[in-house]
Amino acid sequence: AVPTLALAAGAACTSGDGRPSAALLALGLSAEQAGCCLRLSLGRGTTDEEVDAAVDRLAAAVLALRKEKGTA
Repeated sequence: AVPTLALAAGAACTSGDGRPSAALLALGLSAEQAGCCLRLSLGRGTTDEEVDAAVDRLAAAVLALRKEKGTA
């Protein structure tokens, strides 16, 4: 979990059914890779600072997970 960020896995059109995004598959990702992607949505009023803060929070969460799994 990344507090204050709204994240989802997969494509919005396949949300909740577990199928990988057709768009990501069309780009050449494997089903496994496509299934590991996160979807972030930005609003019209999202600022550069908010994007930077989101990137920092997401990077910290990934690092924490890698440390937990021993892959950092």
